[in-house]
This record gives sequence, structure tokens and C-alpha cells, in this order.
Amino acid sequence: MPVGAGDITGDGSVDALVTGLDRRTLEVHPGRGDGTFAPRVAVDLGGEVHAFHVADLDRDGRGDIVASSFASLAVLWGRAGERFIAGPAGVGGFPLARALAVGDLDRDGLADLAVPSTRGSEVWVFPSPASLSPRAPEVLALSRLLTTVECTDLDGDGALDLAGADPVDRLLTVLLDAAGGVRRESALAACLLPAAVALGRMDGDGAADLVVPCAASSELAVLLAAGGGAFSEARRTGTVSGPRGAAIEDIDRDGAATRTATGR
Repeated sequence: MPVGAGDITGDGSVDALVTGLDRRTLEVHPGRGDGTFAPRVAVDLGGEVHAFHVADLDRDGRGDIVASSFASLAVLWGRAGERFIAGPAGVGGFPLARALAVGDLDRDGLADLAVPSTRGSEVWVFPSPASLSPRAPEVLALSRLLTTVECTDLDGDGALDLAGADPVDRLLTVLLDAAGGVRRESALAACLLPAAVALGRMDGDGAADLVVPCAASSELAVLLAAGGGAFSEARRTGTVSGPRGAAIEDIDRDGAATRTATGR
């Protein structure tokens, strides 16, 4: 069950987001800024939640929530007032969704949604859902079906790119051009049953590296950036049994990032 964090209330404090035990309810626990939380606000999304992201989609200073499931894609808008989050608004014209990524892929100043299809090797990009004149989704035809997707600048050209894992053993990196179209893609050997992709700086060179939790072998595979969107061979290290997710952060403040994995 996914968890997350972000400032939904717009008060400058980080709020905690937790998926309910029924997997269709999203609970927001407003942070007080001192490690404690105000009473939760729960929203029923009408379907089983598989992933969500917190981002200020409409640039009003409050975090919004984008949630995906196998049956729906919904946006919950952050707003002022005691009820600080609006009920879910559906996003139409999407494929079945198991995961999603949020970022300004077309560089128009507004966040876009990238959703890998469960039916084929495509990623659907929904441009600027907060725009007053939203455009139809664009379909990126790729070589592999992806079970997860994330976005960051992989080659240092200032445009966001995509990285995702297939259901078997490969990591796919997709370099996009300034308009959000596919410029180049590469299938990299990762590990058996890659469960997710974490993006961060592992070696201090300023470029985004890739960390992949390997569900079948209970390892983390680390692929270091080699410049221009290329990556080194995967280096593997043991971790918790059956990892399903990973995060990258400098936990001990020594200037080097630490890999953290979550299990079943």
C-alpha cells in the first residue's frame, strides 16, 4: 500500500499520506511541523489505489494529489479551508493505470502526467491537467511494457526524461526532446523482477543515478550515470526480503546518499 508526503494544506509543514487498509481510501494526516499530526482527512477514491504523487499542479501554493488504479486516474485538488482537499476528479481518456509519474515533460510550466499502459508498450502523457484548455493525451510508443515509471533529466539537457522497469529483467531509459517526444531509448540489464525505480545522486557527480529494488533476488541494483544519458552496468547489494520500493537520501549527512528499501 503506497505512502507519501507533501504539503497539501499549504501551511509550509509536510503532511503524511497513507493508503487505508481497504486500499481505496487515501488518508491525509496534516503535519503540525513538530513531528505530530492533526486528525486525518480521508477521501474515498472509488477504486483500489496503486500509486499516487503529490505535486502543485495548478501552482496555487498547495499540493494536489494524483492517484492511479487499475480502473481510474483521479486528481484531488488542494484548497483553502478546513476541508483542505477537494473530492476526486476523474481524468478521462486514459489506459488502465498501475503507476504514474508527474513532471513538466513539455516544458510549458505546468505539470504533466505520464502513465504506463497495462495493455501494451506505451506511455500515455496527459499534458497539463490543470490547464484551462487541456490537450488530448499523447501516446509514446516504446519497445517494452513498463510496470513503473519515473521522470527526471537523465542526460543533462534541461528536459525531463523517463525511466521505468519492465515485468521481467530490464530497465528502460527514454530520452525526450524539448517537446516531450521520444529521442532515444535504451534497455539496460537490471535484475530479475525489478519492482520500481528510484532516481537520485549516489556518487556526488551531480547526475541522476538509478536504483532498482530486485524482488526476486532481494537485492538493490545501482546503475551510475556515465554522461549523456548512458549508465554503468548494474552493481548489486543485498537488502530486505522481496523489496518492492526504494528511496535515496543522505540519512547520516555525510554528503553521500543512502539507499533505503521497503519490503513486502
